[in-house]
Amino acid sequence: MPRFLLVAGVARDRRSRPAWPDASSPLLGDVAPDGTWLSWRLTGSNHRELGRAVMVYPDSVGVHEAINELRAGLFSLDHLVAASPRDGRWTWRLLLAGTPVATSGRPYARHRECVYNLEAFRAAVADAEINEVFVRRRPDPPDLAAPVTDAPVSELVVPKPVSPPPVEVASEAADTTEYAG
Repeated sequence: MPRFLLVAGVARDRRSRPAWPDASSPLLGDVAPDGTWLSWRLTGSNHRELGRAVMVYPDSVGVHEAINELRAGLFSLDHLVAASPRDGRWTWRLLLAGTPVATSGRPYARHRECVYNLEAFRAAVADAEINEVFVRRRPDPPDLAAPVTDAPVSELVVPKPVSPPPVEVASEAADTTEYAG
């Protein structure tokens, strides 16, 4: 069953975590006074992302309204399929009166893959349920250099690898009979 997942993010210092709708696009839409925002992404029954909103909203009411507008005008929306001049990978966008409302969740190597996934997105929108659980990502990556524990390294207990018990092999006397051939 396809589903809309609500995505939560935060915008600070003109940057957004997660980058939305992608790392190369500016954040479009309204954010809450504390800098938080919500948006949506659509996943297929195999849990792969089919597409996502271009805009962000300050609350879930705005997200629900955007999903309902998308459903109402889905097949009358214009679409744009284009290759990036930088790497030649293909993406799609759905436009309402010239304003982007949905975009591919990732770029595609081939034009036909991009068009196929645009149609898969359109087919999934009407039947998709809305999942009220927010997808949250860490605002910052973890500090990989920070120790996991406060104990000094000399006090850490490292488990020894467990070897399987020895297997006894029954040895039979070698057959020394010679065959004449």
